[in-house]
Amino acid sequence: NNNPEIALFHFNRIDNYVASYFIALCYLESENYENSIKQNEYFLKELEITIGLTKNNDLANEEDIIILKWNILNDLGYAYNRIYEFEEAVENYNKSLTIFDLEDAFKIRHSIKIDKNLDDFVIFAENYLLSLERTRNFDKCIEILDFLIKKYPNEFYYKNRKEKILGHKKVQVESEFIFDQIFKPKKPF
Repeated sequence: NNNPEIALFHFNRIDNYVASYFIALCYLESENYENSIKQNEYFLKELEITIGLTKNNDLANEEDIIILKWNILNDLGYAYNRIYEFEEAVENYNKSLTIFDLEDAFKIRHSIKIDKNLDDFVIFAENYLLSLERTRNFDKCIEILDFLIKKYPNEFYYKNRKEKILGHKKVQVESEFIFDQIFKPKKPF
């Protein structure tokens, strides 16, 4: 019945850290991003402890665990993005891309259609780009935009956005040069 509040009530009654994963999803669905973040971070911490207790860390290499971590890191990136903590969002998106690179993320998410003209990868990429822009990481923005232009060659939006980012980068480089000149140590006569 798609009611996260009812599910939240039931998951909160479970005395196991695994429930925190589902609680985080409920909070995410109900746009309670701060609590979603807390629950996801708690789950990841407890999961790492559990993995550490297994013989030879076999659990860490299980495909399902790898996918679970990737999903959680993306959920954390999205939640941090929603509360304007862009540094944290970028950090979590970058961690997720160490599990599955951009090409793999595209293969996984592109097949999930939100509607006729929108897929899950575009949502991921837009949120990641927003966080990168807000943290002024223009080089990474350009890298992501180049990837998007390659995957969606008929989308002029990405080409225009890249031009805009290149303009921001030029201003950033010029500003850094000016500040370097102003604050450059002076040599005595």
